[in-house]
Amino acid sequence: MGEVKSTLELVMERTRNMVFTVEEKREQTVESFRQSLNGLLQKYEDTLLTVDGFCRELSALRESSGINDTALVTEEVSRRVDPDGNNTARLALVEAVCGAKRAIRVASILEEYRQKADDLQTRSRERAAARLIERAQVSGSAVIPNLQNDREWMEEHRRLRDEALLRIKHEIAV
Repeated sequence: MGEVKSTLELVMERTRNMVFTVEEKREQTVESFRQSLNGLLQKYEDTLLTVDGFCRELSALRESSGINDTALVTEEVSRRVDPDGNNTARLALVEAVCGAKRAIRVASILEEYRQKADDLQTRSRERAAARLIERAQVSGSAVIPNLQNDREWMEEHRRLRDEALLRIKHEIAV
């Protein structure tokens, strides 16, 4: 009677002579680098690393992986910037990774976004309050429109946010 083999043994037997191509090895290395970089970024955001500590860890990661592509780093850093959030620590990281000029330009984009978002919010609240008065004859200081249910505001806000994120990504990647 034949020998019973486990699934692992069957897989190992069939893949014994398979090897990665140079391109597959490169892709695997880049993906591993990206995952490790995201781990470092998360440690930084969790305040487990300072900016200097992040830079030292990043340098060690680059050395161990052999990847010195700054585009990968700047891409991952730009993904972490949140126009609606507190970006003080992220801007310090942008400055350390990309330079002070870029950090200043990103801060300017964020400030411009916040001003436009505030203006949009004010206009949308006024528009929603006018609709309440017109439709339901409801008015007064106690009436506060819920913008989260206003599709027009949500679409305009999403458009503003997407535009700001695109500008930030472009600014950091330059």
